[in-house]
Amino acid sequence: MHLPHTFIAPILESVEVFGGYNDERDHIFYRSLLRGCPALRSYTSNRRGLYELPPDYIPWEQLRNLEIADPINVANALMLLGRAVNLHSCYLTITPDYIRTHSLKPVTSPIKILTIDAANSWQTGEDVKQFFLFLDARNLTNLSVTFLLRQYTTHDILSDILSKPRLRLSSLTIRNLAISEDKFLDCLTLLSESITALEILRDSEEEPIYGVVKNKIINLLTFHGEGSPKPLFPLLETLTLELCVEADDGLLTHMVRSRRRSPDTLRDHGIALLKRLDVVFVHSTHSLDEEGLKEMYEEGLRGGVKFFR
Repeated sequence: MHLPHTFIAPILESVEVFGGYNDERDHIFYRSLLRGCPALRSYTSNRRGLYELPPDYIPWEQLRNLEIADPINVANALMLLGRAVNLHSCYLTITPDYIRTHSLKPVTSPIKILTIDAANSWQTGEDVKQFFLFLDARNLTNLSVTFLLRQYTTHDILSDILSKPRLRLSSLTIRNLAISEDKFLDCLTLLSESITALEILRDSEEEPIYGVVKNKIINLLTFHGEGSPKPLFPLLETLTLELCVEADDGLLTHMVRSRRRSPDTLRDHGIALLKRLDVVFVHSTHSLDEEGLKEMYEEGLRGGVKFFR
C-alpha cells in the first residue's frame, strides 16, 4: 500500500499496528501515515511474541497512550517512557535482558496509568525491580503488574514499588502474586490511605499457599464499629478477588456487610461505602458467602460471585 506525499488525516487519533515492519515498504507506509496524523494521541503495537522496538519516526511527544505488546527489555521500556514526555497511560510487556548490554538511566514520566506484563519472564523479580528503580513516576495513580505464576520472589519487588517516595496509588492490580500473608500486609499498609480500587488475581488455583487472602487480611478490612481501629483501605470502593480467597466461609460476607452500613455511619468514621465486589472462589465450599453476597447484590452491591469449579 502506498500513501501520497501529501497524505493527511487531521482527525485520526489512534493507530494500532498488527504484525511487524517486514520490509522498507512497511516503514515508508507507516512513516507517511504517522507524519500525516497531527492529532495522533494513541499508538498500539500488537505484535505479540516479536522483539522489535517501534520505529523512531513515531511522533512520541504527541502521545497520550502507548501500548506495546511486543516484549522489550527494561532499558528499552525506560527509553520509550523517556521519549513520550506527555504520556498519560502505558502498557508494556517486560522481557529479560539476558546479555545486559544496555546501561539503565533514570527516567521521569508524567504517566498516571501504568500496566506492566512480566508474565512470560522467568526473571520477573529482578526485571520489574530494575524498571521501577529507574522510573520516577510521581503522578502515578493506577498500577497493574502481572507476575509469572509460581514466581516466589515478589515480596521485595512489591515492597520496593509501593514504598517509592510520593507514590499514592488509587488503584492497584496484582496478578499472580507470590507472597506470604504477613509480608503482603506489610506491603498493603504502605498504600492503605489512598487505595479506592484493589484487584488481587490469579491465573490458576494451583499452589494456593502464596498470594492468597486469608482470615487476617479480611479481618483487617472489616469495620468493627465505633471505637475500633480504622480498617485497612478506608477509602476502598471496588474490590476484586479471583482464585485467591482462602478464608473461613462467611468471613468475606461479614467484611463486605460491615462496609455497606449506613453511609452516615461510614462517613463519620472516614470510611467509604464499598460499591462493588467481584469474587471467584476456587471451590464451591463457600455456601454462606454465596448466600450472603447474593443477598447484598440484590440490595444494590454491584459485581458478582462465581466458583472456579
